[in-house]
Amino acid sequence: MVLLQVLLSLPLLLLLRQRTPSSTPTPKASMAMQHALKKTKCDPYQRRAVMASLVKGVSVMEKDRVKGRRDHLALAPLWWKSFSFELESEIKDDAGSMIIGAIYKFKSTDCGGTVNSLQVQNCPPSYVVAFRGTIPIPTSNTVTALVQSTNTTMRDFKDDFMCLFHHLHNSSRFKVAKEKVWEIINTFGPSRICLAGHSLGSACAMLIGKEMARSDFILETYLFNSPFISIPIEYCISPDFSRAFDTVNSITKVGVAYLVKFFRGRPVRDSSFMALSKWFPHILVSPSDPICSGYIRYFERRKFMKSNGLGKLENIATQNSYKSLVSGALELGWDFEPEDILPSAHLIVNTDKKAGPIDAHKLKHWWHPWTRCQSSSHSLS
Repeated sequence: MVLLQVLLSLPLLLLLRQRTPSSTPTPKASMAMQHALKKTKCDPYQRRAVMASLVKGVSVMEKDRVKGRRDHLALAPLWWKSFSFELESEIKDDAGSMIIGAIYKFKSTDCGGTVNSLQVQNCPPSYVVAFRGTIPIPTSNTVTALVQSTNTTMRDFKDDFMCLFHHLHNSSRFKVAKEKVWEIINTFGPSRICLAGHSLGSACAMLIGKEMARSDFILETYLFNSPFISIPIEYCISPDFSRAFDTVNSITKVGVAYLVKFFRGRPVRDSSFMALSKWFPHILVSPSDPICSGYIRYFERRKFMKSNGLGKLENIATQNSYKSLVSGALELGWDFEPEDILPSAHLIVNTDKKAGPIDAHKLKHWWHPWTRCQSSSHSLS
């Protein structure tokens, strides 16, 4: 049976196999981690490096599990001990084997000197709940490790497809993760708790952050290369044509929304969407990454519409997707939750050139202190 599973996995292995980065921080990465350690304790602009490293720690924990690296052989602790964090607990899937996230506890609350309210906000959070992204099939030296890593990748891909169709909130990954976040909030309160995730993990953290915000718990959140589900037409057409397309698209959605309201009584404004207005997650994206670059176009469109006197129209359009409009018009009652629609956010764009879309999607770019970024804040107000 094991041999059959390995043989069936070979086509997928040939398709997805790529040179994976070492789980151990390189000397260059270690220098970046030490630099971030000095800067991040009270510097809100550098703390992304710590959050990225903690998320990386979750990925390495899963690789340690698959390859049987335990105790002193485990490589994952290097990714959080350097920043004075300790592992509070692992977050495993419903089967209790695959590691999808982790809860970290900061070992010190000292920010140096007299601590005022501003310093408390800028100090590291007491707890960080981090979620890893999809792990491609690594090179494994044993059949058992190959089977386990293949199982991990296949289950990750299953959730990737659920995310693609806005059904991640129905996955066991999300339900387990949400339960763990509620536990830590009920035990320690929402103050100084931070969410972080990369790729699929950031989509999961996004949904959890939304639910917490709707319950009036505003959590600091860092979303690295979070998926934005749309057709990346900006790669195919000119910017002017893209803006014209988006303008027509927004006007069309508003028109359909009012038609659905007239015939079905469905409100054009979504109260659950507006309930997120106080939550400003940090969305970290790269223009070269087609998985997350849609956020750049999403917020640029809102800014463009507002500057041309169409801000109120865009505010309605951004709350309505065609899927929700069709569901409301035909009274289908579809159960879906878009991960990528937000009223407000801090958008952080990595402006460094990348080798390609695969390289641009990697988490490693976010813990380097020399990474060049452009930041902007967005809201519907």
